[in-house]
Amino acid sequence: MSAAPTLEENPDGSFVTVFWPQGASSRYHAIWLRDHGQDTASRDPGNGQKTLLTTDIPANLRIKHAVINGSRLEIAFDDGSTTWLDLEWLQHHAYDRHVSETLIPEGSNTWGADLDVDAVTESWPRIVDDETALVKWLQWVVSLGFARLRDVPAEPDALLDVIALFGFVRETNYGRIFEVRSTANPVNLAYSRMGLHPHTDNPYRDPVPTLQILHCLQNNADGGNSSVVDGFRVAEILKQENPDHFDILSRYRATFEFRGDRKSDLAAHRPMLDVSRDGRLNQVRINSRAFQSLTSVPFDLVPDFYAAYRHLLQITQRPEVVVTFRLEPGELFIVDNTRVLHGRTGFSRTGMRWLQGAYADLDGLRSTLALLKSRHAA
Repeated sequence: MSAAPTLEENPDGSFVTVFWPQGASSRYHAIWLRDHGQDTASRDPGNGQKTLLTTDIPANLRIKHAVINGSRLEIAFDDGSTTWLDLEWLQHHAYDRHVSETLIPEGSNTWGADLDVDAVTESWPRIVDDETALVKWLQWVVSLGFARLRDVPAEPDALLDVIALFGFVRETNYGRIFEVRSTANPVNLAYSRMGLHPHTDNPYRDPVPTLQILHCLQNNADGGNSSVVDGFRVAEILKQENPDHFDILSRYRATFEFRGDRKSDLAAHRPMLDVSRDGRLNQVRINSRAFQSLTSVPFDLVPDFYAAYRHLLQITQRPEVVVTFRLEPGELFIVDNTRVLHGRTGFSRTGMRWLQGAYADLDGLRSTLALLKSRHAA
């Protein structure tokens, strides 16, 4: 910080106000400051984890004295304890701000058919050899929920090397890797030649796999074009067109089930639109093949629920929200499975369309991205 912040203590000691050089100010409660203290008695100096329990802090804790000392805010409390907090950390974690009423989480950019898939495509050799290219590719996944990759070896299991760049495979009943190609008597309709409406995968799990990767090994069949839809954009449109429809799909749980392989009995009861109490959209679960029943919707509201569900599905099929592309051997795409729907057109009996898929976790990708960014910022 180029200029020093200034400080003002509230007379009753319940909070302090920090006035930042840029003109903004932030208030911090006494209990919050004590709970987030960065002294060695409050946090392990090696791993940074808290050693102080919130229940160890008096409920009516008050600030006795506070002072800015260099790059730190130092505080003494009326129970005799002291602590300090780094000013840059404090500013970054300021919580005294206007609560946004924006539906879409911060850092997410919604899109529709105007998304240029070539503009969010990187090359496998580049992201392996150039960390700046890897950062860019991972950032697309975080902000858009979707990215493509080309020049990946069109060999079985090659997508495991891609996942290893940012995280770990999440194994399911489908295995570490699943083969997406038509089979007789498929345990899942994804393993047929039929077209698939845009959907999120595995809504019958809790939690769902947060990332899905599909890698093309062979594709000389007619049809079989891939599609993606931004579920956050769909939710935005639904709320704009009919707030009541949005409300009922976010208020009541639906049931999603899978028993197709006769080795699994999976069910989850979650809303199709998962919205936090502060009005932010957390995730979407949209999969007509797995949607089974309503267990929480009152009898009188079932017709309203179905009207809202029909509206939601109709939006996912509108040309203005669907992005379509063809995967060629050596290409893959990755989606945030809590946000982006994917689908495909049907394909012919002649020729072969063979994709390999796998699941991974978004938290690992975010962690890798954060570490790479901090390393390049240093």
